[in-house]
Order: sequence, then structure tokens, then C-alpha cells
Amino acid sequence: MKEVLIVGGSLTGLMHGIMLVRSGYNVRILEQDSGSPQSHMAGIAAAKDVLDFLKRFDQVEQPLGIPSECLQSMDRDGRVTVFLKAKRVMTSWDVLYHRLRTNFDGLASVDRAHPPGIRGVGMGNAIHDSGKQVVSMNTHEDKVSVRVRDLTTQTETSMNADLLLGADGSHSIVRRTFVPDSEIRPAYAGYVAWRGAAKESDVSLATRRIFQKNVTYFQLPGEHIIV
Repeated sequence: MKEVLIVGGSLTGLMHGIMLVRSGYNVRILEQDSGSPQSHMAGIAAAKDVLDFLKRFDQVEQPLGIPSECLQSMDRDGRVTVFLKAKRVMTSWDVLYHRLRTNFDGLASVDRAHPPGIRGVGMGNAIHDSGKQVVSMNTHEDKVSVRVRDLTTQTETSMNADLLLGADGSHSIVRRTFVPDSEIRPAYAGYVAWRGAAKESDVSLATRRIFQKNVTYFQLPGEHIIV
């Protein structure tokens, strides 16, 4: 069994972790943040790639979200026009994150009771190690050595692995280490995002019927709205 370290424990790190554990690798995810991550109410449209991934690896039976049949637009008089037929599942960052955590290391969702530790014959060990900051790394022979700081105790330890994956976002220490001259730099993209939610009970039945099965997209000069 090969040992794998994944730097970054969000959606990308978890998806790779699940695939590797199911393939017989021992996987440890090093996540800098401690506790439950903040989603900021982010909605997600799970399209074909995510749905194919879950079809192959997901062992949780509950629905992921609300099926959507198409993308539609609506004019100021309320007339609806379908402009792209694309099956998706409307869900949220929280739901997808906890679904992946359940499949990776058996973490129970905050709103559902899942069986602890989904495991099978030939599967590797899965550890999601939060509060761990990677401070440096280097390669020697056929191994990777990673220096890790525990943000609770401020102590540092070294971990060795056969494979290291960088899934640590725009400020990636993995990228800075192995591609020091990379032109990929975090920069302000020039937009502001607003998010909001309305209670279903506060919305008329006619309005609910428009939005209940489809994603509605409004395009205006210099801005757009997704409902």
C-alpha cells in the first residue's frame, strides 16, 4: 500500500482522496482550517462530471439535491424561455462537502445520520487531519517529505509519502514550491457577488412553479443573476 498526502481538504482534495482510498492507497488529507468549514451559503449546480463521480463512488443513498432539467431565462413580463437543456442537481456547498466527507472518512453530516466509516475489502485508510499547516516540502529518492505545523499546539512534525497532491487553492504552497516562477497569482477579478435566500413560504405558488425545476438566468449590462 502506498502512502498519499493531500494538501487541502475541500472538494477537490476530498474527491481525489476518495478515488485513491477506493484504489487501495492510504490517504491523509492535511487541511489548514479547524472545525467545520464555512460555505457562505454557496449554491452548486452539480453537472455531469460531479454526477458521474458520485455514480461511481457514492455510497450514501439520500438525494443530493433538487433535479434541474434546463437553464431558462425570463423577461420583465414574466415570459419564460428555455435556452439550454442540461440535467443537473441543484445542491449546496455544505451538502456536497459533507457527502464527500462521509464517503472519505465516515464523518456524519450535520443534518443526517450516516453510518460511520464506509469501508470495503481492498480499500486503504482515510484520515482527514484538520488544523495542520504545511510549511515546507522536498523530495528525496522516491519519497516526498512534508513539514507540518499543528496550529493548535504550534509544534512541527515531518511526514513522508509516496505521492503528494496539491489541492490547496489559489495560495497553494505546493505550487509555490515546485513551480516557483508560476504566473498563477491570486488577483481581484473585478466583480462583487451577492447571495440571498427567500423562504419558500414567502413566495407565491405561481413563482415557485417557475423556479422549482429549473435554473433561471438573467443577463444585464455588466451583471447577471442566477436563481
